Amino acid sequence: MEKGKKKAGAKKATNFVATDIKSKNSNKNLKTTILGIAMMVVALGLGVGTYAYYQSTITGTISGTILAWDCKDGSVTSQLNIGNLKPGSSGSFQIKAYTTNFKFDVTLTFNTGTNVPTNFKLYKDSAHSNAITFGSTAFSDTNIAKGTTGKTYTVYYYWPLGTTSETPIATGTTNKSMTIPYSITCKQSATQ
Repeated sequence: MEKGKKKAGAKKATNFVATDIKSKNSNKNLKTTILGIAMMVVALGLGVGTYAYYQSTITGTISGTILAWDCKDGSVTSQLNIGNLKPGSSGSFQIKAYTTNFKFDVTLTFNTGTNVPTNFKLYKDSAHSNAITFGSTAFSDTNIAKGTTGKTYTVYYYWPLGTTSETPIATGTTNKSMTIPYSITCKQSATQ
């Protein structure tokens, strides 16, 4: 029996040694894990420390005034009346364009009207040699100074007397109103 006890004791010793080795390995793994976590915490702490010292946010506003754009027809009215017309009539009228706050480029166009006699023409000059074509740009200028001075265009008209190509006007007809629409286009100049 003593022999059996010794064997049993020997077994216990062997078991004890195996458990002890297992325990040492577990402790070693636990220590490595704890050490790894500690190193990550330190690294994280150092990393956060380098990026977060004295951070603050300052806010503000920027303000300004957007200037108004205003293209104006400086003529007395946008419906110019050049009076009673008949063959032999001639004269002139003015159209003025101006803007506020900005230098501008301008184009002035006269469009095809109603009841316009065949030979009634508009001209750029008083000698009636530079005719204006209806539907095309009559005048065009760039970089005009801002303010009410603007740009004034003098337009001349002439209805020659006794021309054979004139559309006949029947005797006894009532007066007809002639209209010629025009348009002024203003655009802010590239240079101010």
